Amino acid sequence: MDISAPHNRPRLLFVSPQFLFPADAGGKIRTTGILRRMKGGFFDITLASPAAPGEALRFASDIAQICDRFVAWPRGVAKAGGLAALRRFAALFGPLPVSVAGDRSREGKAVVAALLSEGFDAVVADFVHSAVLFDAAPPHSVLFTHNIEAEIFARHARHAGNAVRRAVWRGQRRKMAAFEARWLPAFDKVIAVSERDLAFFVENYGVRGGEAIPTGVDFDYFAADHEQAPPGVPQAGGELVFTGSMDWPANIDAMRHCMDTIWPLIAKARPTSRLTVVGRNPPPDLMAEAQRRGNDEMQAAGGQQGEYGRPAGFSGSRLTGGEVRQNLRQRHMGQCTKSPPHEGCGSEFVAGVYFALDPPERADHAR
Repeated sequence: MDISAPHNRPRLLFVSPQFLFPADAGGKIRTTGILRRMKGGFFDITLASPAAPGEALRFASDIAQICDRFVAWPRGVAKAGGLAALRRFAALFGPLPVSVAGDRSREGKAVVAALLSEGFDAVVADFVHSAVLFDAAPPHSVLFTHNIEAEIFARHARHAGNAVRRAVWRGQRRKMAAFEARWLPAFDKVIAVSERDLAFFVENYGVRGGEAIPTGVDFDYFAADHEQAPPGVPQAGGELVFTGSMDWPANIDAMRHCMDTIWPLIAKARPTSRLTVVGRNPPPDLMAEAQRRGNDEMQAAGGQQGEYGRPAGFSGSRLTGGEVRQNLRQRHMGQCTKSPPHEGCGSEFVAGVYFALDPPERADHAR
């Protein structure tokens, strides 16, 4: 599929290994935010990515905000389900990391090769995983990295619960390190999200010409609603809000670490404080663990009379950037309103799930 508009500016090809909408994960939010700011500027932007049937039309207005032309190839097997699990298991025995192998696509390589033959002035590859769609790094190329991917696998290996899991994660780390070492130096420019990541790439992979652009927040898009003055923060209390995809291992680990180590210290200093986590698909064992420790007011939004009561269930809906913004505004204003049913959720909840880790007099149990 090719959705295009006329162009008379320098042309930029932006290759993404994932369809960018809904923007319900950190990488998607960062990428769409960058493209949204670039749209209408110096470059005429062609975005290329996989797309499932109907996705390009469903999100046509969103796509139009981030590029001048959209070219898609058929998205492969979904990343969830029995067949996807079998393919991931088979990929364990291949030369590529499982996460990279999942982005391989004959159709994708063909689309990218055809686009490169048009002679773009610059080419951007998003995530190192997208390198699997190229035969070689093209001229005038930039690689956007979002993490040191091999380092994430190394952390998984260190914290794996048994020898088999450790062996699997160590193998994935070796494969990812080899993949990053091959591809990062091949691009003319590598963009890292921190000076620390960039220093790692330079020292370990021989990257030259790299730059760091720290991850930020679009304050215009995620602007606070000041129509009504927010309530003051009590000296002994207050509320912290964490937003993130709660089906992402790093965020799950962060919340476990918070419950184990950080929150008891905050609760001791501010006895009526509260933590709210806004995110999609939190794992049942994390919710159960919070309840076991006495944090039994973990709930979905949607209580009665503006209060946060015990829920009947949890939303399984996807959480988009706009919905995150809506949720934060509601929490900021002390509101608790219902939203229409969301895809994958049969009940009326504000999209996402809220865990409330309080009251803090039980903090001693969270050790």
